Amino acid sequence: RDRPGAQEKRIHQFVIKNDQMLSELGDETLYVWFSTENMDAAYIDKYLVQAAVFALLAMIFVFVYMVIMVQSWFLGIMGVGQILLSFGPTYFVYFFVGIRYFGTFNMLAIFIILGIGADNIFIFLDAWAQSTALLCEQEHEPTPLNRLSFTWRRVAQATLLTSMTTTISFMANAMSSFGAINTFGVFAGLLVVMNYLAIILYYPTVVIFYHVTFESVPMCCGLCNMCCGNREADPEKPQLGPVERFFSNTLYAIILKSRYFIVLLAVAFVGTCTYFASTLVPDPETPEIFPKGHNVYEFRPRKAEHFSRYSGVYNIYLSLVWGADGDMPLDRTGTRATNLTDWGTFQWDPVLDLPRHSDCIIAQCNAIEVKDAVRATGGVLSNPLNCF
Repeated sequence: RDRPGAQEKRIHQFVIKNDQMLSELGDETLYVWFSTENMDAAYIDKYLVQAAVFALLAMIFVFVYMVIMVQSWFLGIMGVGQILLSFGPTYFVYFFVGIRYFGTFNMLAIFIILGIGADNIFIFLDAWAQSTALLCEQEHEPTPLNRLSFTWRRVAQATLLTSMTTTISFMANAMSSFGAINTFGVFAGLLVVMNYLAIILYYPTVVIFYHVTFESVPMCCGLCNMCCGNREADPEKPQLGPVERFFSNTLYAIILKSRYFIVLLAVAFVGTCTYFASTLVPDPETPEIFPKGHNVYEFRPRKAEHFSRYSGVYNIYLSLVWGADGDMPLDRTGTRATNLTDWGTFQWDPVLDLPRHSDCIIAQCNAIEVKDAVRATGGVLSNPLNCF
């Protein structure tokens, strides 16, 4: 009664603050495990902070790699900005379609979209770099407008197929009955769509602005171009590089000549993978968030084996409700499975005669209550019964 909430909070803060010290207590003959209210949540929050650091490092790595590959700070900054800005419209559409649950699992999409977004940017810039040579081969003048038109059409077609298949694979998770997987699939699929729209609507303006303003002008001293100096085009007739020539000539000829063998090999590979996938069985063990040897991992089973289950994650709460409508106990009309706070409307039995059935209800309460004889047998104590 003496401010139990405040005391529990102080104990919880002490345990979390001294987690490392408490974990090192004990020796070969004495093992120490500990727990407080909401300790799982505290550990999970700690892991989320670590995951956020990894996400930041991933963004920095992608940014640095992009700047090195495209040799432009401007294109690199705009590219990473495009990837991150895809989250805004994705959130809007995600909530607009009525999904109100946003789990931690959804944040993993940032690692996926960093790779997909960077890949799309490289495709666009490679097509832009190849446009001059290819337009010259087609006897077209490589003006900025012609180059942009050629690049846009090529990139829009190339990235459409990959973005579509990726989106479909993510959206397939929407059929899952697990809310976290369901919403992750929808969110990641929408994120890929928004990133595709960004690469065909936003990034062309970035590239043409860079081409007109920065590419051939020695300014910014390293902020716009990797090196100071004029980056004018080579006066000789532009040609495709060795990598482009290898893929368009050598590799293309090999694939065309061996196409039937490649198809058979692909069918055999997919068939083998399908067979082994069909032999997979669900893990019989409960998924563990914490690794073996972790304090929470070791504490839980020992609490369940040697102490009362009056509170904790191993509790099983069973609620019996008398008087529900047998045909439709819960009306979920107009509700969404992804809205965790909207359970629907409970339907009572309109013909229930509570006074007449009260003796039966009391008898059931007495029948399922744990008796003293059971408590005296030793072992793990059963949960007490709260009736009414």
